[in-house]
Amino acid sequence: MSEKKKKVVIHSNFCLANTGFGRHCKLLLSYLYKTGKYDLVEYAAAPITWSHPICKTMPWKCYGAWPDNEQELIPFQHDPNILTAIKYGEKYINRVLEIEKPDAIIMIEDIWGIQHFNKPWIGKLAHVFWTPIDSLPLFPLFKENKDKFGNLWVKAKFAQKALAEQGVESKFMPALIDNKDFKILSQDEKDNIRKKYGIAKDTLIFGFVFRNQLRKLVGTLIEAFALFKKENPTVDAKLFLHTCWTDQGGWRIWEFIDRYGVKKEDVLTTHICNKCLDISVKPYFGEESPCKKCGAEKSVNTISVDIGVTEEQLCELYNMCDAYIHPATSGGFEMPMLESMLCGLPSATTDYSYGKDFTENENVYPLKYCMSSEVGSHFDKANVYPESIVDFMNKILSMSKEQRQKVGQELRDWALSIYDPNVVCKQIEQFLDDVPFTDFDFNFSSEKNENYPMPDIENNQDFVIDLYANILKMDVKGNPSEINNALSLFAAGQTQQQVYEKFIEVAKSQNQSQKKVKLEDLLDQESGKKKLLYVEPDGYGDCLDSLIVLDNLTKKYPVEEYDYYIATLLPEAFDHLTFIKKIIPYDQFLDDILGMEGIGDHLGFFDVAFHPKLTRSSADFYKNNLV
Repeated sequence: MSEKKKKVVIHSNFCLANTGFGRHCKLLLSYLYKTGKYDLVEYAAAPITWSHPICKTMPWKCYGAWPDNEQELIPFQHDPNILTAIKYGEKYINRVLEIEKPDAIIMIEDIWGIQHFNKPWIGKLAHVFWTPIDSLPLFPLFKENKDKFGNLWVKAKFAQKALAEQGVESKFMPALIDNKDFKILSQDEKDNIRKKYGIAKDTLIFGFVFRNQLRKLVGTLIEAFALFKKENPTVDAKLFLHTCWTDQGGWRIWEFIDRYGVKKEDVLTTHICNKCLDISVKPYFGEESPCKKCGAEKSVNTISVDIGVTEEQLCELYNMCDAYIHPATSGGFEMPMLESMLCGLPSATTDYSYGKDFTENENVYPLKYCMSSEVGSHFDKANVYPESIVDFMNKILSMSKEQRQKVGQELRDWALSIYDPNVVCKQIEQFLDDVPFTDFDFNFSSEKNENYPMPDIENNQDFVIDLYANILKMDVKGNPSEINNALSLFAAGQTQQQVYEKFIEVAKSQNQSQKKVKLEDLLDQESGKKKLLYVEPDGYGDCLDSLIVLDNLTKKYPVEEYDYYIATLLPEAFDHLTFIKKIIPYDQFLDDILGMEGIGDHLGFFDVAFHPKLTRSSADFYKNNLV
């Protein structure tokens, strides 16, 4: 008899997403999978939908956080805070745990994406909040919920120290980067990379790999580069920016280039064709250029989260550079800093927040800064002095190629001594081995009270706390962010009556989503035929289209062998079909196609299940975001 395996849920970005969290998740899941010791379940944040086809292709079970049927979002469409929480996984987290009944869950995300402190399973199974913390002062929720974290892992020693000062215990657990993907290439390989991109061997290149976000100080870097060029007018130097130049809410990088008088040809960036995925490194002259390799029109853009480079290609781009500079106001853990070190680049970064974990190495140049408070959050942010960046550039210029290579090798050796992913994953493996099997029953079916009368409470904060407790059955006294989400409705001009009605609306929606169709009572268990489910939740137009689909299905799944069940809100559209075994009322529960056909220990209700609406939307997502 084989030994029982512990079941582990990993909750983060989808492991194939082109994001830092996604790559992190992929490495962890791959490591744990290869041990063969655990039953693994991935719970992936949006845009992966609950039963997206790609979930079935994974070597472990996988569920998406976004609803298959977006009609479920209608009650929340006017509340961006709730929609954001759903995107990160709030809506289905209990559902995943109820189905899978794991022994442990590891949640890897910014803390606002995993605020599950008041869930009924907290304290009932081993749980980990693994989160980056990038600034001071800390969120009050860390201190207010310190008894609910179970295990709090942070990605920087800066964060561990700051939490300890507030009496919050945490463990330093570095982010995961596969060091096999990032390495120091030979000089011949480096020369060939430059030749491929039309860059001279002796050009001095300073690199910056970053998401185009306001906390990444690309403008300061360009200003510093302009100053460096003025001091060294005869030096052939380039600035390489690996980023998306058109990220919504990001910097308009081209304006910095004009403002500081930098030549366009001296600022290189990565372009990729969205048709053939050919990579080029050249100055930025706008988006949607024609591809010289495949000939596609308007297909070449700067890289993005949706369409980016592989780790192997990114390694080449690092090795194309002579030094790496990462100026940022703050950060929980900046992966490009570690990647650049693994590729042997002399590096400089802000001596604050995440940066202190790197500047403790004497070979990492600490960029000087002045502090300011961020509007809204009042977080402390470090604004790097451009002159400090110039000092580093001049230092690199004064070094010989051999000196730079020596420093780079020492940085790689140091990085491997601390951030070896096998060492980090081994710690996680040991943690999972040590946690006990859970005996929690995972019963979350408590009904919300949609008939609760409006309370007579004058204070708005006490009012919403009462609504949470008595309508949604949630204790939010230790969760200020949840309270503030509700209070923001008052700030938007809504009355207590309107806020109360919103809570009732949410309660009705959640009660409806918890209702389970008793399929056993609807299905013919005695016919001896296989069972086929066809779900069509929409209007007459889609139902009429379904008639053609059903006709084609009968050719592949003959009615002599299959009993056909139609789930719909419009039975009159199908009741003339004589081959239909039964028309059953549509319920959101039926959107769970994996559950209908069977998943894990659940054998399912049908041999084959079709949900054309989900298939259409999922196929479009796969084509537009993952291919």
